[in-house]
Amino acid sequence: MKAQRTVPTTPREFALAAACCAWPHSGRRNEVIRVAAEGGIDWDRFLLIVKRQHVAGLVRDGLSYARIAVPENVADEIGAIASANARQNLKFATEAVRIQRLFDDAGVPLVFIKGVTLAQLAYGTLALKYSWDMDLLVAPEAVPQALQLFERIGYRPFPPLPPLTDQRYRRWIEFAREYVLFHETNNVHVELHWKLVDNSHFLSGVSSTSATRVIDVSTGVNIRTLDGDDLLNYLCVHGASHGWSRLKWLADVAALLSGDTVSELERRLEAAKNSNAEICMAQAVLLCDRLFGMPNLAVLSGQLRRSRRNRWLETIALRAMTAEAELGRAAFDKLSIILSQFLLAHGWSFRVTEFWNKMNSPYDLLYGTLPNRLGFLYPLARLARWIIRRGHERPFHAPPKVARI
Repeated sequence: MKAQRTVPTTPREFALAAACCAWPHSGRRNEVIRVAAEGGIDWDRFLLIVKRQHVAGLVRDGLSYARIAVPENVADEIGAIASANARQNLKFATEAVRIQRLFDDAGVPLVFIKGVTLAQLAYGTLALKYSWDMDLLVAPEAVPQALQLFERIGYRPFPPLPPLTDQRYRRWIEFAREYVLFHETNNVHVELHWKLVDNSHFLSGVSSTSATRVIDVSTGVNIRTLDGDDLLNYLCVHGASHGWSRLKWLADVAALLSGDTVSELERRLEAAKNSNAEICMAQAVLLCDRLFGMPNLAVLSGQLRRSRRNRWLETIALRAMTAEAELGRAAFDKLSIILSQFLLAHGWSFRVTEFWNKMNSPYDLLYGTLPNRLGFLYPLARLARWIIRRGHERPFHAPPKVARI
Protein backbone atom coordinates (compact mmCIF):
# COMPACT_ATOMS: atom_id res chain seq x y z
CA MET A 1 0.00 0.00 0.00
CA LYS A 2 1.50 3.31 -1.08
CA ALA A 3 0.59 6.31 1.02
CA GLN A 4 0.53 8.65 -1.96
CA ARG A 5 -2.05 6.47 -3.73
CA THR A 6 -4.28 5.63 -0.82
CA VAL A 7 -6.95 8.30 -0.76
CA PRO A 8 -8.31 11.27 -2.74
CA THR A 9 -6.95 14.69 -1.94
CA THR A 10 -10.35 16.05 -0.89
CA PRO A 11 -12.02 15.98 1.45
CA ARG A 12 -9.32 15.19 3.98
CA GLU A 13 -11.82 13.64 6.40
CA PHE A 14 -13.03 11.18 3.76
CA ALA A 15 -9.41 10.28 3.05
CA LEU A 16 -8.92 9.29 6.68
CA ALA A 17 -12.11 7.23 6.75
CA ALA A 18 -11.02 5.41 3.58
CA ALA A 19 -7.57 4.72 5.01
CA CYS A 20 -9.19 3.07 8.03
CA CYS A 21 -11.24 0.80 5.73
CA ALA A 22 -8.17 -0.80 4.13
CA TRP A 23 -7.83 -4.45 5.11
CA PRO A 24 -6.19 -6.47 6.61
CA HIS A 25 -4.21 -5.11 9.56
CA SER A 26 -0.65 -4.21 8.71
CA GLY A 27 2.07 -1.77 9.63
CA ARG A 28 1.67 -0.25 6.18
CA ARG A 29 -2.04 0.39 6.81
CA ASN A 30 -1.22 2.06 10.12
CA GLU A 31 1.27 4.36 8.41
CA VAL A 32 -1.26 5.33 5.72
CA ILE A 33 -3.81 6.17 8.41
CA ARG A 34 -1.25 8.31 10.26
CA VAL A 35 -0.40 10.20 7.05
CA ALA A 36 -4.10 10.78 6.33
CA ALA A 37 -4.62 12.15 9.85
CA GLU A 38 -1.81 14.70 9.52
CA GLY A 39 -2.48 18.36 8.87
CA GLY A 40 -5.62 18.76 10.91
CA ILE A 41 -8.96 16.93 10.79
CA ASP A 42 -12.38 18.47 11.26
CA TRP A 43 -13.57 15.74 13.60
CA ASP A 44 -17.24 16.74 13.48
CA ARG A 45 -17.15 16.49 9.70
CA PHE A 46 -15.26 13.22 9.98
CA LEU A 47 -17.98 11.82 12.23
CA LEU A 48 -20.67 12.75 9.70
CA ILE A 49 -18.72 10.98 6.95
CA VAL A 50 -18.32 7.85 9.06
CA LYS A 51 -22.05 7.79 9.70
CA ARG A 52 -23.00 8.32 6.07
CA GLN A 53 -20.58 5.69 4.82
CA HIS A 54 -21.61 3.19 7.55
CA VAL A 55 -18.01 2.28 8.40
CA ALA A 56 -17.87 2.92 12.15
CA GLY A 57 -16.54 -0.55 12.95
CA LEU A 58 -13.68 -0.34 10.46
CA VAL A 59 -12.88 3.24 11.44
CA ARG A 60 -12.73 2.42 15.15
CA ASP A 61 -10.45 -0.52 14.34
CA GLY A 62 -8.18 1.53 12.08
CA LEU A 63 -7.83 4.50 14.43
CA SER A 64 -7.13 2.19 17.35
CA TYR A 65 -4.40 0.19 15.63
CA ALA A 66 -2.76 3.33 14.24
CA ARG A 67 -2.98 5.01 17.67
CA ILE A 68 -4.62 8.18 16.39
CA ALA A 69 -5.66 10.70 19.03
CA VAL A 70 -9.37 11.41 18.56
CA PRO A 71 -11.54 13.85 20.54
CA GLU A 72 -13.29 11.93 23.29
CA ASN A 73 -16.83 12.76 22.18
CA VAL A 74 -16.12 11.63 18.60
CA ALA A 75 -14.37 8.45 19.72
CA ASP A 76 -17.23 7.65 22.08
CA GLU A 77 -19.88 8.08 19.39
CA ILE A 78 -17.98 6.01 16.83
CA GLY A 79 -17.43 3.34 19.48
CA ALA A 80 -21.12 3.30 20.41
CA ILE A 81 -22.18 2.89 16.79
CA ALA A 82 -19.63 0.14 16.19
CA SER A 83 -20.68 -1.75 19.32
CA ALA A 84 -24.35 -1.48 18.37
CA ASN A 85 -23.52 -2.84 14.89
CA ALA A 86 -21.68 -5.80 16.41
CA ARG A 87 -24.63 -6.62 18.68
CA GLN A 88 -26.97 -6.33 15.71
CA ASN A 89 -24.86 -8.78 13.72
CA LEU A 90 -24.96 -11.32 16.53
CA LYS A 91 -28.75 -11.05 16.57
CA PHE A 92 -28.84 -11.43 12.79
CA ALA A 93 -26.64 -14.52 12.95
CA THR A 94 -28.95 -16.21 15.44
CA GLU A 95 -32.04 -15.27 13.43
CA ALA A 96 -30.44 -16.44 10.18
CA VAL A 97 -29.92 -19.92 11.61
CA ARG A 98 -33.57 -20.05 12.67
CA ILE A 99 -34.74 -19.01 9.21
CA GLN A 100 -32.37 -21.41 7.46
CA ARG A 101 -33.66 -24.35 9.50
CA LEU A 102 -37.26 -23.33 8.85
CA PHE A 103 -36.74 -23.25 5.09
CA ASP A 104 -34.66 -26.45 5.07
CA ASP A 105 -37.41 -28.29 6.93
CA ALA A 106 -39.94 -27.01 4.38
CA GLY A 107 -37.73 -28.06 1.45
CA VAL A 108 -37.39 -24.50 0.09
CA PRO A 109 -33.89 -23.72 -1.28
CA LEU A 110 -32.48 -20.65 0.42
CA VAL A 111 -29.14 -18.82 0.39
CA PHE A 112 -28.03 -15.78 2.41
CA ILE A 113 -26.17 -12.95 0.72
CA LYS A 114 -24.12 -10.10 2.20
CA GLY A 115 -24.78 -9.52 5.92
CA VAL A 116 -23.12 -11.66 8.54
CA THR A 117 -21.80 -14.26 6.10
CA LEU A 118 -19.96 -11.57 4.15
CA ALA A 119 -18.70 -10.00 7.39
CA GLN A 120 -17.12 -13.28 8.41
CA LEU A 121 -15.69 -13.98 4.95
CA ALA A 122 -14.21 -10.51 4.50
CA TYR A 123 -13.01 -9.67 8.01
CA GLY A 124 -13.14 -12.89 10.03
CA THR A 125 -15.38 -11.22 12.64
CA LEU A 126 -18.89 -9.83 13.06
CA ALA A 127 -17.58 -6.75 14.87
CA LEU A 128 -16.64 -4.57 11.89
CA LYS A 129 -19.32 -4.63 9.20
CA TYR A 130 -22.56 -2.65 9.31
CA SER A 131 -25.83 -4.37 8.33
CA TRP A 132 -29.32 -3.02 8.78
CA ASP A 133 -31.14 -6.13 7.51
CA MET A 134 -30.72 -9.69 6.30
CA ASP A 135 -30.76 -10.48 2.57
CA LEU A 136 -31.72 -13.91 1.34
CA LEU A 137 -32.50 -15.46 -2.02
CA VAL A 138 -35.22 -17.91 -3.06
CA ALA A 139 -36.63 -18.95 -6.44
CA PRO A 140 -39.38 -16.69 -7.90
CA GLU A 141 -41.90 -19.52 -7.77
CA ALA A 142 -41.10 -20.07 -4.08
CA VAL A 143 -42.05 -16.51 -3.02
CA PRO A 144 -45.62 -17.37 -1.90
CA GLN A 145 -44.41 -20.29 0.24
CA ALA A 146 -41.55 -18.20 1.61
CA LEU A 147 -44.00 -15.49 2.70
CA GLN A 148 -46.09 -18.11 4.47
CA LEU A 149 -43.03 -19.44 6.29
CA PHE A 150 -42.05 -15.97 7.42
CA GLU A 151 -45.57 -15.23 8.60
CA ARG A 152 -45.43 -18.38 10.71
CA ILE A 153 -42.50 -16.99 12.74
CA GLY A 154 -43.82 -13.47 13.18
CA TYR A 155 -42.72 -11.54 10.08
CA ARG A 156 -45.02 -9.14 8.29
CA PRO A 157 -44.57 -7.86 4.73
CA PHE A 158 -44.32 -4.28 3.55
CA PRO A 159 -45.99 -3.24 1.38
CA PRO A 160 -48.86 -5.75 1.27
CA LEU A 161 -48.82 -7.69 -1.97
CA PRO A 162 -51.99 -8.30 -4.01
CA PRO A 163 -53.28 -11.86 -4.50
CA LEU A 164 -51.35 -14.18 -6.82
CA THR A 165 -54.21 -13.97 -9.34
CA ASP A 166 -53.92 -10.17 -9.57
CA GLN A 167 -51.99 -8.79 -12.55
CA ARG A 168 -50.08 -6.47 -10.24
CA TYR A 169 -48.49 -9.44 -8.48
CA ARG A 170 -47.04 -10.67 -11.76
CA ARG A 171 -45.68 -7.20 -12.49
CA TRP A 172 -44.08 -6.99 -9.05
CA ILE A 173 -42.30 -10.31 -9.53
CA GLU A 174 -41.20 -9.25 -13.04
CA PHE A 175 -39.91 -5.76 -12.32
CA ALA A 176 -38.94 -5.90 -8.63
CA ARG A 177 -36.24 -8.10 -7.16
CA GLU A 178 -37.01 -8.09 -3.45
CA TYR A 179 -39.66 -7.75 -0.81
CA VAL A 180 -39.18 -6.29 2.69
CA LEU A 181 -40.48 -8.04 5.80
CA PHE A 182 -40.17 -6.96 9.40
CA HIS A 183 -40.56 -8.92 12.62
CA GLU A 184 -43.29 -7.89 15.01
CA THR A 185 -41.15 -7.98 18.15
CA ASN A 186 -37.40 -8.33 17.53
CA ASN A 187 -37.07 -5.43 15.05
CA VAL A 188 -35.28 -7.58 12.46
CA HIS A 189 -35.81 -6.65 8.81
CA VAL A 190 -35.46 -9.18 6.01
CA GLU A 191 -35.13 -8.53 2.29
CA LEU A 192 -36.56 -11.54 0.49
CA HIS A 193 -34.97 -11.68 -2.99
CA TRP A 194 -36.15 -13.80 -5.90
CA LYS A 195 -33.49 -12.27 -8.12
CA LEU A 196 -30.34 -10.37 -7.22
CA VAL A 197 -30.42 -7.66 -9.86
CA ASP A 198 -33.04 -5.80 -11.86
CA ASN A 199 -31.42 -6.40 -15.24
CA SER A 200 -31.56 -10.04 -16.30
CA HIS A 201 -28.40 -9.63 -18.40
CA PHE A 202 -26.39 -9.72 -15.16
CA LEU A 203 -25.56 -12.84 -13.12
CA SER A 204 -27.19 -15.33 -15.45
CA GLY A 205 -27.49 -18.71 -13.76
CA VAL A 206 -26.99 -17.41 -10.23
CA SER A 207 -29.96 -18.51 -8.14
CA SER A 208 -31.02 -20.04 -4.84
CA THR A 209 -29.88 -23.43 -6.18
CA SER A 210 -26.39 -22.25 -7.19
CA ALA A 211 -23.31 -23.68 -5.52
CA THR A 212 -23.02 -22.55 -1.91
CA ARG A 213 -20.51 -22.58 0.89
CA VAL A 214 -21.20 -22.84 4.61
CA ILE A 215 -19.79 -20.04 6.75
CA ASP A 216 -19.09 -20.60 10.44
CA VAL A 217 -20.01 -17.14 11.74
CA SER A 218 -19.59 -18.18 15.37
CA THR A 219 -19.35 -21.36 17.38
CA GLY A 220 -22.03 -23.73 16.12
CA VAL A 221 -23.62 -21.06 13.90
CA ASN A 222 -23.31 -22.07 10.24
CA ILE A 223 -25.01 -20.17 7.43
CA ARG A 224 -25.04 -20.76 3.66
CA THR A 225 -23.96 -18.13 1.15
CA LEU A 226 -22.95 -18.04 -2.51
CA ASP A 227 -19.77 -19.84 -3.42
CA GLY A 228 -16.80 -19.03 -5.58
CA ASP A 229 -16.97 -16.13 -8.01
CA ASP A 230 -20.75 -15.72 -7.79
CA LEU A 231 -20.59 -13.76 -4.54
CA LEU A 232 -17.88 -11.38 -5.75
CA ASN A 233 -19.66 -10.84 -9.07
CA TYR A 234 -22.86 -9.99 -7.23
CA LEU A 235 -21.13 -7.55 -4.88
CA CYS A 236 -19.53 -5.75 -7.83
CA VAL A 237 -22.80 -5.53 -9.77
CA HIS A 238 -24.65 -4.36 -6.65
CA GLY A 239 -22.08 -1.67 -5.86
CA ALA A 240 -21.86 -0.47 -9.45
CA SER A 241 -25.65 -0.32 -9.78
CA HIS A 242 -25.71 2.08 -6.81
CA GLY A 243 -22.74 4.09 -8.09
CA TRP A 244 -20.65 2.81 -5.16
CA SER A 245 -22.21 5.68 -3.21
CA ARG A 246 -21.20 4.10 0.10
CA LEU A 247 -17.67 3.27 1.08
CA LYS A 248 -18.72 0.18 3.03
CA TRP A 249 -19.62 -1.68 -0.17
CA LEU A 250 -16.19 -1.09 -1.67
CA ALA A 251 -14.43 -1.98 1.59
CA ASP A 252 -16.08 -5.41 1.55
CA VAL A 253 -14.91 -6.09 -2.00
CA ALA A 254 -11.39 -4.86 -1.21
CA ALA A 255 -11.18 -7.19 1.79
CA LEU A 256 -12.18 -10.16 -0.37
CA LEU A 257 -9.58 -9.25 -3.00
CA SER A 258 -6.78 -8.41 -0.58
CA GLY A 259 -5.24 -11.88 -0.58
CA ASP A 260 -5.44 -12.51 -4.33
CA THR A 261 -2.39 -12.80 -6.52
CA VAL A 262 -2.20 -10.94 -9.82
CA SER A 263 -2.98 -14.14 -11.72
CA GLU A 264 -5.98 -14.87 -9.49
CA LEU A 265 -7.31 -11.35 -10.06
CA GLU A 266 -6.96 -11.80 -13.81
CA ARG A 267 -8.81 -15.12 -13.54
CA ARG A 268 -11.61 -13.48 -11.56
CA LEU A 269 -12.00 -10.74 -14.15
CA GLU A 270 -12.13 -13.28 -16.96
CA ALA A 271 -14.67 -15.40 -15.05
CA ALA A 272 -16.83 -12.32 -14.50
CA LYS A 273 -17.54 -12.27 -18.23
CA ASN A 274 -19.74 -15.34 -17.75
CA SER A 275 -22.02 -13.21 -15.57
CA ASN A 276 -21.67 -10.05 -17.70
CA ALA A 277 -20.08 -8.50 -14.63
CA GLU A 278 -16.58 -7.72 -15.90
CA ILE A 279 -17.19 -3.96 -16.31
CA CYS A 280 -18.61 -3.74 -12.79
CA MET A 281 -15.61 -5.62 -11.44
CA ALA A 282 -13.22 -3.41 -13.40
CA GLN A 283 -14.82 -0.36 -11.79
CA ALA A 284 -14.42 -1.94 -8.35
CA VAL A 285 -10.75 -2.77 -9.00
CA LEU A 286 -9.99 0.80 -10.06
CA LEU A 287 -11.72 2.23 -7.00
CA CYS A 288 -9.93 -0.17 -4.65
CA ASP A 289 -6.62 0.72 -6.25
CA ARG A 290 -7.21 4.45 -5.96
CA LEU A 291 -8.65 4.56 -2.44
CA PHE A 292 -6.75 1.73 -0.76
CA GLY A 293 -3.59 1.51 -2.87
CA MET A 294 -3.61 -2.32 -2.84
CA PRO A 295 -0.26 -3.52 -4.30
CA ASN A 296 -1.79 -6.60 -5.96
CA LEU A 297 -4.09 -4.37 -8.03
CA ALA A 298 -1.42 -2.08 -9.48
CA VAL A 299 -0.76 -4.04 -12.70
CA LEU A 300 -4.39 -4.85 -13.46
CA SER A 301 -5.65 -1.35 -12.68
CA GLY A 302 -3.05 0.13 -15.01
CA GLN A 303 -4.42 -2.03 -17.81
CA LEU A 304 -8.06 -1.27 -16.99
CA ARG A 305 -7.53 2.51 -16.95
CA ARG A 306 -6.68 2.42 -20.63
CA SER A 307 -10.42 2.18 -21.24
CA ARG A 308 -12.24 5.54 -21.40
CA ARG A 309 -15.40 3.85 -20.18
CA ASN A 310 -13.64 2.47 -17.11
CA ARG A 311 -12.08 5.85 -16.29
CA TRP A 312 -15.44 7.60 -16.58
CA LEU A 313 -17.17 5.02 -14.38
CA GLU A 314 -14.41 5.40 -11.80
CA THR A 315 -14.87 9.18 -11.71
CA ILE A 316 -18.66 8.95 -11.41
CA ALA A 317 -18.36 6.52 -8.50
CA LEU A 318 -15.76 8.64 -6.71
CA ARG A 319 -18.01 11.68 -6.92
CA ALA A 320 -20.97 9.72 -5.59
CA MET A 321 -18.97 8.19 -2.77
CA THR A 322 -17.37 11.41 -1.58
CA ALA A 323 -20.59 13.44 -1.64
CA GLU A 324 -21.21 14.48 1.94
CA ALA A 325 -25.02 14.18 1.76
CA GLU A 326 -27.07 11.16 0.79
CA LEU A 327 -27.82 11.24 -2.94
CA GLY A 328 -31.41 11.76 -3.94
CA ARG A 329 -31.98 14.91 -1.89
CA ALA A 330 -31.19 17.41 -4.63
CA ALA A 331 -32.49 17.90 -8.12
CA PHE A 332 -31.06 15.38 -10.58
CA ASP A 333 -28.11 14.51 -8.30
CA LYS A 334 -28.47 10.84 -9.21
CA LEU A 335 -28.53 11.51 -12.94
CA SER A 336 -24.86 10.66 -13.50
CA ILE A 337 -25.31 7.35 -11.67
CA ILE A 338 -28.41 6.57 -13.72
CA LEU A 339 -26.48 7.26 -16.92
CA SER A 340 -23.55 5.16 -15.71
CA GLN A 341 -25.88 2.19 -15.24
CA PHE A 342 -26.30 1.98 -19.01
CA LEU A 343 -22.53 1.43 -19.40
CA LEU A 344 -22.12 -1.41 -16.90
CA ALA A 345 -22.50 -4.15 -19.53
CA HIS A 346 -22.19 -4.62 -23.27
CA GLY A 347 -24.87 -4.57 -25.94
CA TRP A 348 -28.06 -2.74 -26.87
CA SER A 349 -30.21 -5.53 -25.51
CA PHE A 350 -28.81 -4.80 -22.05
CA ARG A 351 -29.46 -1.07 -22.43
CA VAL A 352 -33.02 -1.56 -23.67
CA THR A 353 -33.76 -3.82 -20.71
CA GLU A 354 -32.22 -1.26 -18.35
CA PHE A 355 -34.39 1.52 -19.79
CA TRP A 356 -37.57 -0.57 -19.65
CA ASN A 357 -36.91 -1.52 -16.02
CA LYS A 358 -36.46 2.11 -15.07
CA MET A 359 -39.76 3.01 -16.70
CA ASN A 360 -41.63 0.33 -14.75
CA SER A 361 -41.39 1.03 -11.04
CA PRO A 362 -42.94 -1.89 -9.13
CA TYR A 363 -44.30 0.58 -6.58
CA ASP A 364 -46.10 2.51 -9.31
CA LEU A 365 -47.49 -0.73 -10.66
CA LEU A 366 -48.63 -1.83 -7.22
CA TYR A 367 -50.12 1.40 -5.91
CA GLY A 368 -51.11 3.06 -9.16
CA THR A 369 -54.73 3.92 -9.87
CA LEU A 370 -54.86 2.81 -13.49
CA PRO A 371 -56.82 -0.38 -14.17
CA ASN A 372 -54.81 -3.47 -15.04
CA ARG A 373 -55.65 -3.21 -18.74
CA LEU A 374 -53.98 0.23 -18.86
CA GLY A 375 -50.85 -0.80 -16.97
CA PHE A 376 -48.76 -0.20 -20.10
CA LEU A 377 -49.20 3.56 -19.56
CA TYR A 378 -47.28 3.61 -16.26
CA PRO A 379 -43.85 4.11 -17.90
CA LEU A 380 -45.00 7.48 -19.32
CA ALA A 381 -46.59 8.50 -16.05
CA ARG A 382 -43.44 7.52 -14.14
CA LEU A 383 -41.19 9.61 -16.39
CA ALA A 384 -43.44 12.68 -16.05
CA ARG A 385 -43.62 12.37 -12.26
CA TRP A 386 -39.84 11.94 -11.98
CA ILE A 387 -39.15 15.11 -13.99
CA ILE A 388 -41.65 17.15 -11.98
CA ARG A 389 -40.39 15.83 -8.65
CA ARG A 390 -36.72 16.39 -9.46
CA GLY A 391 -37.34 19.85 -10.85
CA HIS A 392 -38.93 21.07 -7.63
CA GLU A 393 -36.03 20.05 -5.40
CA ARG A 394 -33.12 22.27 -4.48
CA PRO A 395 -30.24 22.70 -6.93
CA PHE A 396 -27.46 20.16 -6.91
CA HIS A 397 -24.01 21.36 -5.86
CA ALA A 398 -21.36 19.02 -7.21
CA PRO A 399 -18.85 17.66 -4.73
CA PRO A 400 -15.19 18.54 -5.17
CA LYS A 401 -13.18 16.65 -7.72
CA VAL A 402 -11.24 13.65 -6.54
CA ALA A 403 -7.67 13.27 -7.70
CA ARG A 404 -4.83 10.88 -7.07
CA ILE A 405 -1.90 12.43 -5.22
